[in-house]
Amino acid sequence: FSSLFQEKVYPIDNMFVNEDVQTDTFYIIVRGTARIEKDAALLGVAQPGTVIGAFDALRGSTLWASFTAESPITALKFNLSANQKQLKRKPKLLEKLWLFAGFEMAERLLVKVEPWASWRAKKLRTYINSGKVHFLAPGEKYNLEKGTILLIKGEVTEDNEKVLSAPALLTGAHLKANMKSILFVLEDEVKEV
Repeated sequence: FSSLFQEKVYPIDNMFVNEDVQTDTFYIIVRGTARIEKDAALLGVAQPGTVIGAFDALRGSTLWASFTAESPITALKFNLSANQKQLKRKPKLLEKLWLFAGFEMAERLLVKVEPWASWRAKKLRTYINSGKVHFLAPGEKYNLEKGTILLIKGEVTEDNEKVLSAPALLTGAHLKANMKSILFVLEDEVKEV
């Protein structure tokens, strides 16, 4: 699986990801830091381990933000088009790629919501890295008594009331998929780091 990624190095001040551009490529920062900007406003800093663009690439949507190297960046780059043959031969690979989208969306959504917004970055990253992807068929139900669920693809009905489309942070314990859907599930237990 790792052979499908290319290692790329970007110099300081290189904008290696541009917002509002459609792409089929995503990155995982291995070394260095990058400014995260949307509409020229600084949103934060991406660190090693940050996944960039997986959610947008897998959905075929435009990139949500720009990323500019603050220090020299080493990143792993994955291009969906270049790996299309392997993805068709081994559908499980595509399922693994949705895990990266889950990591990315969890980081993007949870940093804005308590209690996660007040967590240290390392604690949040450890929590997010424990996440698992669940694939639901239309009509399939999913129950979670303890934990956090992010809808990363599709549409679900939450607690037989509210219809939600991806991306969404789900608060209900009982879900029913209205179409093929993908959940990113995080357990509530997190150890202090």
